[in-house]
Amino acid sequence: MGVGALRACNTVLDTCDNHQSSLVVLDTRHGVRGSTLTLRVEASSIRESSGAFMHDLKLTDEFCVEALDVPTGLDPLGWRYDSETFRQHAWSQGSRMKVPMRYVRAKVRGSWYVLAAAVQPEDRTMENVVQGIEAAKEAAGYADGFNAHILRSSTDDPEASCMAADEVPKIRVCAPVGCRVLSSGLNQLAQPGAVVMLIPYVWDEVQKYVFDGGDEFVEVPHAFVHYVIWKSGGQACASDVQGMERQDGEFVLVDPFMYVSPKRSLFSQAADQVDCSPAQQCFDTLHQRCGPLCRCFDPQRRGGRHRKVCGYGLPSCSIAP
Repeated sequence: MGVGALRACNTVLDTCDNHQSSLVVLDTRHGVRGSTLTLRVEASSIRESSGAFMHDLKLTDEFCVEALDVPTGLDPLGWRYDSETFRQHAWSQGSRMKVPMRYVRAKVRGSWYVLAAAVQPEDRTMENVVQGIEAAKEAAGYADGFNAHILRSSTDDPEASCMAADEVPKIRVCAPVGCRVLSSGLNQLAQPGAVVMLIPYVWDEVQKYVFDGGDEFVEVPHAFVHYVIWKSGGQACASDVQGMERQDGEFVLVDPFMYVSPKRSLFSQAADQVDCSPAQQCFDTLHQRCGPLCRCFDPQRRGGRHRKVCGYGLPSCSIAP
């Protein structure tokens, strides 16, 4: 059951004539416990940085959801669960792909968020929500490094830099929180006791930038994907990079899909396993061309075919001379 279930629920939603969006204003007159949908923040592990798009919510905060909206512009968030092209790849496997999510807009304290809830009631657990938070945390950490690296490149040597300082792009990743449902009149979205993810994404549409290898090339998101695998030495890759570009050129990403290779001993990993690792396959499939930004940190595209040291696909090796 997807967002269409919310659009079809006439007892709760007031469907617009054009069927492009369904908006319901929830009853908050009876206090926190008596509202139609009440949440409490119980998981918040992402700290403020240049790579994080933050919120004002704190642990143990309790609040009423003031309104829900189901714009069709958010539909791309769920494409990863329906796309055979995305699902067939090794890097898109794992427990996150086994828990399909639905996404709606939720107005909280006057600001709009994306509320993500598992489709199946039994999957609305803290364990599943934390996986989404950790993926965003991982991506935000790389975004912080990416921003710093590009800025440093533009200021250290302006004549040789990839771009002028006032043109330096920036990536930020929305920092979600995990919320327990305290009360709900919308059990088809989240029943009392369920755990949902609340993401500080204020826009009502999502643009796919790096999804399945067939995307239109947009340099900054693609450079970010390149930076992740370069910085991780071929062990991590960002995919399903999606969000919105702001007027100042900053890209705000929402609910990215991060693949991180299982940790292995240096001497237990065969060299031929590195080049065909899921992270490397992900990068080679999704990032088929480089722009000027990539040359700021990887002028020879070592991220695409990182050099081998001691027979292993690593960026460096303490044993090598």
